[in-house]
Amino acid sequence: MLVCYIRVLPQVSCRLKDSVVIIDEAHNLIETINEIHSITIHQKDCQTTHRKLNIYLRKVKAKLKPINLLHCKQVMHCVALLSGSFSSIHKQASPRSYLFTIGDFQTKAELSDINLFELVKYIRESHLIQKIQGYEDDTTVANQCADASKELQNDVKIHTRSVLGEISSLFTSLTNADSAGRILMVCEGDVTPATPPSSPSRNTPSSFLRYISLNSEDPFLPLLSECRSVVLAGGTMEPVGEVKQQLLNSCLSRDVTVFSCGHVIPPQNILPLTLSHGQHTELNFSFEGRKKPGMLQEVGNVLLDLCQVVPGGIVCFFPSYQCLADCKTVLQKNGVLDKISKIKTLFYDEAGSKNSDGILESYSKRVESARGTIGISTNTGAVLLSVLGGRMSEGINFSDDLGRCVVVVGLPFANPTDPVLQEKMKYLDTTLRGTEEGRTPGQTYYENKCMKAVNQAIGRAIRHAGD
Repeated sequence: MLVCYIRVLPQVSCRLKDSVVIIDEAHNLIETINEIHSITIHQKDCQTTHRKLNIYLRKVKAKLKPINLLHCKQVMHCVALLSGSFSSIHKQASPRSYLFTIGDFQTKAELSDINLFELVKYIRESHLIQKIQGYEDDTTVANQCADASKELQNDVKIHTRSVLGEISSLFTSLTNADSAGRILMVCEGDVTPATPPSSPSRNTPSSFLRYISLNSEDPFLPLLSECRSVVLAGGTMEPVGEVKQQLLNSCLSRDVTVFSCGHVIPPQNILPLTLSHGQHTELNFSFEGRKKPGMLQEVGNVLLDLCQVVPGGIVCFFPSYQCLADCKTVLQKNGVLDKISKIKTLFYDEAGSKNSDGILESYSKRVESARGTIGISTNTGAVLLSVLGGRMSEGINFSDDLGRCVVVVGLPFANPTDPVLQEKMKYLDTTLRGTEEGRTPGQTYYENKCMKAVNQAIGRAIRHAGD
């Protein structure tokens, strides 16, 4: 997705003029563009960067031209304002998050009177990012590391990345139109008074701010104008109307061609089923619904029944890692997992696990070893419990016996009270036209975000024409 970040292409000698660019798995393109143009800055990183700038200025002050000295001091001042914005905005002990428009944040951080265009231009043309990268208060670091814990040593190591480059990108984003993004500030605990930038403390709360890109079309337009053609390919591109509206809205209709082929497998090779009721109750896997007594028990009952009739592998996707963990706990207590284990071996994709490849390899070997067996008296394969949108739900091949049945528990709708999601939906409702079905663009985006995750999970078991 480097081609979507047009500003860095000259640095990697990538020429797009008259090229044909093919972007695969383009169902994620809108979210990817927004993600790579979003920036996160921690308060402690601002303090470290300010200290580096201060050391750099002390060492080269006599060599700098007056205009460069002025610009360098202005960069320091802006970094200090950015760091101080946490304490000026957050004046309470309890953690809290704040959401601002670009203009409101500039006012709160006292950056509205500063020419950020000139500031970013100076940082870029003076190569200030590279110049201060090696500057650090050696005495301070040595004292810190002498009695530092492993965590602190890792923290010092993290600060070697180019935070000033990220801050410069943030300043660039603050020059965008007010509707193009939002600033989310998360304050962890009491940040008053703020730790002075010249003397950062290990006890500084890990508060951060994040620029959230809402406009995915503007960053994509340079790619469209530079290339001869851009091909967006994927197996779950529908509905393509969302892509047209959010990425190609400014293109003429004659310049956009949509090609869609038939399904890779014949109708008789697939059996889609929906279950609205379990053995004892109506199924409802919303956040509140899955807390009801017996709801997760019904998941175990369904899996147990499936294990007795489905050969090979079964992959079950939950809406979140928390839901998977809760279901695992319930089914362990009532003995359903033990019953399933007598028929198929259980594998889990747990949150934070770094052994996904090992889990997949073990799952595959177990399924292959049980090929051709069926019946409740013998181990007939394996069950993999995973999460929609997780590591196992995209790009993994569960062909043939590896995925004879895919189970999706509930629908992974995002939290409707998430302020970032709400701002994204408001932005789409304001800038795009309503859909033919009478839904607003924001509602369409909300539903499509969920169903694309479901389609990706289902597609893990459809890998070739004979599947």
